[in-house]
Amino acid sequence: MVVAEQEREKAVSETEYERDLGLARLEASRLIGDFLFDWAMEKGHRSLPAIDGRELRLKRLERYYEDFLMRTSAIASLDDERARVCLQLAEVSLASGNAEQAEQRLDEAIFDFHEAKLLAANGEDAKALGSCSVRLVR
Repeated sequence: MVVAEQEREKAVSETEYERDLGLARLEASRLIGDFLFDWAMEKGHRSLPAIDGRELRLKRLERYYEDFLMRTSAIASLDDERARVCLQLAEVSLASGNAEQAEQRLDEAIFDFHEAKLLAANGEDAKALGSCSVRLVR
């Protein structure tokens, strides 16, 4: 009986470790993705080399994010990622000079963040939403 309890506790501990490790990897992946997105958008990275082919890069980012939204639309556990992608699509539209589409995408991102109840919990995303909103107003 004691052995079974110890094995159960060990299994629970290992499962929690694997979950925590997975969450840490996801967060690291998000940070890297955000850094690369910022670089691709040429936002405040003076220490990085400029990238040629801005319009092509923006179109590729747009296609990538739209494809992600289509492929993951039925996966409820990725609601937060889809909300982030909608925000990034708004930024891509804004960078492309399409303010009307950027405004529409920003509205979608705000709706998705509120639907997923993420706006208050995700400080960086909330700041990015505010930043994108300010740029649209200008």
